[in-house]
Amino acid sequence: MSPDPRWNPTRVISLFTGLEHWLDSWNNFFRYQSLSHELRKITFYSEEAGYWVFFKPIVESLIQDHGRSICYLTSDPYDPILLSNRDEIQSFYIGAASARVALFRALKSGILVTSTPDLNTHILKRSPFPVHYAYVFHTMVSTHMIYRARAFDHFDSILCVGSHQITEIRKREKLKNLPEKKLFEHGYAPLDSIIALGKLMPPPAVENSGSLKIILAPSWGDHSILNTCGQEIVRILLNQGHQVTVRPHPITRQLTPKIIKGLEEEFSANTNFKLDKNISTFEVYSQNHVMISDWSGAALEFAFGLERPVLYVDVPKKLNNKQFNLMESAPIEEWIRKEIGIVISPNRLTDLPAAINRLGVENKGFSEKIKRIRDDTIFNVTNSGKSGADIIVGISEDLAPKTKQAT
Repeated sequence: MSPDPRWNPTRVISLFTGLEHWLDSWNNFFRYQSLSHELRKITFYSEEAGYWVFFKPIVESLIQDHGRSICYLTSDPYDPILLSNRDEIQSFYIGAASARVALFRALKSGILVTSTPDLNTHILKRSPFPVHYAYVFHTMVSTHMIYRARAFDHFDSILCVGSHQITEIRKREKLKNLPEKKLFEHGYAPLDSIIALGKLMPPPAVENSGSLKIILAPSWGDHSILNTCGQEIVRILLNQGHQVTVRPHPITRQLTPKIIKGLEEEFSANTNFKLDKNISTFEVYSQNHVMISDWSGAALEFAFGLERPVLYVDVPKKLNNKQFNLMESAPIEEWIRKEIGIVISPNRLTDLPAAINRLGVENKGFSEKIKRIRDDTIFNVTNSGKSGADIIVGISEDLAPKTKQAT
């Protein structure tokens, strides 16, 4: 008799691990709820460990410049913050299932800071208690194309990356007759980190052969580069003698792992090919001359952070808001492409080598232009952490009388 496939060792271990995480999430639910209001005045929520890069400069400034402590809720059981053992950060694993849903519905915190959109329109709901919900962006792109239409409607405050986001959010409020949110000039933490890295790690020298270091960092979805023409692009570049690093979006790895497997099977033996799965750091950016992307916010990170150009492959738009044209303004990720790089059609990949050479070898005026656009577009360049902390402390102090009365 063949063994029952439902009880193979891997499945049993997975079931026990799932049960352990479920119990742990509920234990942390009650542990968080038992805290005094004073300890819950500032709470951060993160869907996964990778979001810490957006919160870290803010949290560090809250601790160092303002003497504040925070609570940190995470849905990632392997989030390293759970093991940080810092007195100023109380961390709680709340999972992504019933405990998380229950905690959000019963939340009592002065201010909740998160980088998860779609509050009150998707799984996570607003609490009936007087919590102030603040959103921190995890990309520099616009608010009205890659996000769902109501992604930000139910937040009280939004810490904006640049003026384009303020303009777009105000337009939507008027269009849909929504109450005005508090919009703040914040900035973008990863950009500051990349700028600092770029100063420590200048661009690599271009080899006499003309070989360049190129990073392919697209968005995810059926129309993204990796899902449409990524393998062909890598093949062309490697045949030209370039060094290629592919940095797939984590959702691509989750939804279409066969895409990644195909790249590994064809190119892993080539010493000029690398696959970078660690999106929590940006060091790999500084090691490359040019980025190839599509509609990903990574393109703005690379260009604005290092003042280096991007080659855009013109695949169909990443569109999650079918009403985005009602805003009557082009999203930044659309209009900026020809300003900070070159756009080529996926049907003309034969143009790829010449375009790459123009960007990586000739690089005519791109650096100065990119820097000028960045400084005109993004708030508080190199100072977003302090800016974010100042904003959150200001909100928290404004809330103090109201929240004390509510407890």
